[in-house]
Amino acid sequence: IGGNNQTPGVVTGLQPIPPTYGTVYLTPLTGAFSAANSYFYPAAIKPNSAYKGNCTYALLQSGGCAYINPEAQLQPAADNLNFLASFKHKLGEDWMLDVKGSLFDSRGSQYGGTVSSNGLFPFPTSKGGLVSYSADIPLHVVGPVIPAITVPANYPGNPFGAPAKVRGVNLDEAVRHTDFNSKSYRLVFDLTGKALGWDLDTSVGYTRVDTKQWNYSLINRAALNAALNRPVDPFLITGGNTAADLAAIFPVGEATDTSELEFGEINASRSVFDLPGGPLGVSAGAQIINRSLDAPAPLVVAEGLVNGGNLAFSQGSQADAAVYAEFAAPIVKM
Repeated sequence: IGGNNQTPGVVTGLQPIPPTYGTVYLTPLTGAFSAANSYFYPAAIKPNSAYKGNCTYALLQSGGCAYINPEAQLQPAADNLNFLASFKHKLGEDWMLDVKGSLFDSRGSQYGGTVSSNGLFPFPTSKGGLVSYSADIPLHVVGPVIPAITVPANYPGNPFGAPAKVRGVNLDEAVRHTDFNSKSYRLVFDLTGKALGWDLDTSVGYTRVDTKQWNYSLINRAALNAALNRPVDPFLITGGNTAADLAAIFPVGEATDTSELEFGEINASRSVFDLPGGPLGVSAGAQIINRSLDAPAPLVVAEGLVNGGNLAFSQGSQADAAVYAEFAAPIVKM
């Protein structure tokens, strides 16, 4: 209301030459966008799609090439499997052992995309330098820079006799999404009892979380440009390409994040003797906690093959130790 129509495939001031779904078209590198300065491939890319590749310049200008991603999901499915176990055993009259363990397994997907593509892969028009980064890899820019990703002058169907840009959605690849699988492990031993007049409470534990992700929203623009400009068997913008081409152009960003926590503590307390206000209480304890996180960027991001976007990385460890002592001395009953 009062703004641009954000439906993909609609011409706006911000998107005068929008990608289309079911039809791809070519535009030359120079000249104003017009019916004479564009070529729309007539063939449908996906025969089973509701969009049969019937977009033309006139339809595009009138909003007749708008589309909604037919594979979009509002709330993707999620699976959770949780297992918890507890074991208690009395060790003599004053001691109790309590062991607890758990395993949580969570699987799900996250879907999303830009307004222009609605979660689908539009053909890119250029490629800048990419930043390579990950744990133990200094930030650096990886080339090449490609000012214009084009098909060559002799590309099948190209009527311009010169290189041309491709506009449209590549339907050979799955919709953009990320799959997750997170496993959480926890094991804790608690031992409580009495010894030499002291009340003792000790704990030792270990937790670990392994989160794996498979990112299907990445595109290797250099590989796409090279495949489009192969002199023999170039990448087909009308679909039906080989699995090898799709794997090289749309690599899966795989990464595993591992977070670990180890801890141990002991607490002791007792009453020493009575004071006018009550018993003199003494307590003391010690604690140690180790944390570590290993979350590298996906390999294709670390190598600078694709734009990592918000695929951050983290790596490090932290150790904390503490001791304490406390005295409660009620000198008077007040």
